Amino acid sequence: MREPKRDRRSWRLAVAGSTNRGAQFSRANETGWRNVQETERNKEGPNRAMHTTDPANLRPVFVMLTAVVCTPTTTWAWPTPSGPSQPTSVQPPTSVLHIRSAKQAAPLYQWPRLRSDYESLARRIRPPNKFQRIPEARGSYAYWLRHLPLLPANTPVRAYDGSIVQPGNAPLVAAVVDLDVGNRNLQQCWDSLVRIRAEYLWSKKAYQAISFPYGGRIRFLSWSKWRQGWRPRGRGRHRMLRRVAHADGSRRSFRRYLIHLFRYTGTIHAYLTQKVRPDQARPGDFFIESGSPGHAVLILDMAKDAAGHRRVLIGQGFMPAQNFHVLRNAKGAPWFHLDPKTGGITLPMWPGFQWKRLRRFRNQKAP
Repeated sequence: MREPKRDRRSWRLAVAGSTNRGAQFSRANETGWRNVQETERNKEGPNRAMHTTDPANLRPVFVMLTAVVCTPTTTWAWPTPSGPSQPTSVQPPTSVLHIRSAKQAAPLYQWPRLRSDYESLARRIRPPNKFQRIPEARGSYAYWLRHLPLLPANTPVRAYDGSIVQPGNAPLVAAVVDLDVGNRNLQQCWDSLVRIRAEYLWSKKAYQAISFPYGGRIRFLSWSKWRQGWRPRGRGRHRMLRRVAHADGSRRSFRRYLIHLFRYTGTIHAYLTQKVRPDQARPGDFFIESGSPGHAVLILDMAKDAAGHRRVLIGQGFMPAQNFHVLRNAKGAPWFHLDPKTGGITLPMWPGFQWKRLRRFRNQKAP
């Protein structure tokens, strides 16, 4: 989300034109995003001011989230789910639930987790009535996403500094993924997608495939190059890879690689991802919009009914850097309609994404 400033007039038009939003919401949204832009300029990087963890500097962001997400107005308000605040934990069919214990999950999700026991996304959230989860091959990215570990029900969404940005009973949050966010304001929306994809490939020992958009002459920055000691040097379009560090393939070096990507890449690099047709959407694909602010959300799982209608689970990181979480739709359910005949997908806290924003990471070899 660290891109050049967008045309503010086009942003106002996009928000004002979105469905189910009144004039008051549009004004609150515009003001909130202006505050977010100020916070984004403080994010770490060579051309940005040094970030500070002073909680006073975060106040505008939390005001935005309260105004846009949590505070009802006379023209628009978050729907209150008719059922429990979190989906009831159920036992899916054994054909779906292959990873059932913390011991089985440990080699697949190798980051430090807060929860000692294990509850997967598939166990927590069952498909809608008359829908079934689509078959996924064991070991695939979609299979891995389906079994992501969750924090307990009603866990609040916390920012990198520990502050609560969404309470445990927030109407738009269906679940919180047990994925650390770090102690700096870096792992935001696009960064969360990079982190999750990289962690999957790391668990598969597919090190040659860990490569992400970077821009400039480098275009893609790979883990293979990083572990050999190659680092980006120079400025702007003149940045090039130079071998300036010792070879290091440790987990600690891997985290430094990811943090570097979080600092220097964002939704502006969407042009280096692969476009996807609506009828070919699958778990692991994402919707991304470049801009200031930009945003990106990830398709985590998919279910179909006998007629071929599709429903998907959507997850996101956000600003400030915070826990990756599963969203609810405007009716309070975790499953979103995915219909190619519509203009795109509508989210509860974003104007929505058109189908042309549907993308996939390229299987790009190391540069």
